[in-house]
Amino acid sequence: MSRSPSSLQCPICLHTVLWSAAPVVVLDAQGEETPFQPLPGENQEVLFNRLATAYRVCTGGGTRHYLPHDYGDYDERVVVGVIGQGAAGKSHLLAAMVGQLMRRAAPLRDIGLLVEPLDLRIHQRYMSTVVEPFLGRRQRLRATPATAIEFADALKVTNLRTGRRFALTFFDVAGEVLERVDPSVAFIGAVNALVFVIDPETVPNLLRGRPETTGDAAFDVTLGRISAIRNRRRLPYLPIPSVSVVAKADLLRFRSSKVDHWLSRDAEAEEFDLSTVEEESRDVYSYLFARGAHRWLAPAERCAWSTLHFASAAGTSPEGAEFPAVAFRQRRVLKPLLSLLAMKGVLTPTPVGGWV
Repeated sequence: MSRSPSSLQCPICLHTVLWSAAPVVVLDAQGEETPFQPLPGENQEVLFNRLATAYRVCTGGGTRHYLPHDYGDYDERVVVGVIGQGAAGKSHLLAAMVGQLMRRAAPLRDIGLLVEPLDLRIHQRYMSTVVEPFLGRRQRLRATPATAIEFADALKVTNLRTGRRFALTFFDVAGEVLERVDPSVAFIGAVNALVFVIDPETVPNLLRGRPETTGDAAFDVTLGRISAIRNRRRLPYLPIPSVSVVAKADLLRFRSSKVDHWLSRDAEAEEFDLSTVEEESRDVYSYLFARGAHRWLAPAERCAWSTLHFASAAGTSPEGAEFPAVAFRQRRVLKPLLSLLAMKGVLTPTPVGGWV
């Protein structure tokens, strides 16, 4: 286990947390806290088991919020922001990504990754209220509420080749919140990896014949704020990795042979093979550029490291509150996430050019 830092930046409020001095609490089913206390005579195994569901308290920004007890113990903390306007498909895409991460342990081990829950309480809640209704029952997810901003899920990822351990957390925030130029939306300053979700239903010349929008305001605000926070020297590129995902790509499949080519290549072996990422990125970029979707290409043009992808979280459009069973399928949803993890150093190149 890595040595805990004396202090770290809270990903929720951006304030500095004195890690060893932060109060440790446990939360009940209603979210009420009580101080964590060692039990008389308990051995280390019992203590560590109880600490696995404990939290450290941060009170920065005038709010009281919680971080997993061992959040500071990892070699690196990867904080992923999922960015896009309302109804872009962010929640469905993230649910598909996390669901596939948890279901496909064997091929992940083959590329050298072990994925486990970091925060059992948050993870179980996310699986039971988001992932299982979507993947298990094909339910259309409700719009993300514009309420308290917190982790959607929290996972721990171990690189089995190097032994390095990463805390992987996701923010899935309502589009209208992302579009606000509001200092209270502090998590943007904490993210160090970005997933930009492109909704083809809003991009002119993809599904509609005439221009109706000029870009995604959530993209613009996020990039502008990250530039102000992380790029004070005004370097040509923002020092942050990103993936741009054309979501709902099933809507485009029979309109473009290029989209069909990539959605057809959704076998497990190809999805876990990052040697095709550069080719796919070129195809997605040229596809969007040729159709005038220049504003949606801003993340790829402004971030120092970036890849582009076609993906479909459901494989079909919803009919009312559900997705039809006949075509329901996840296509290429892990490829963007694995590409992002590679850019963050969670996946590392082998001497022969593959990835572990």
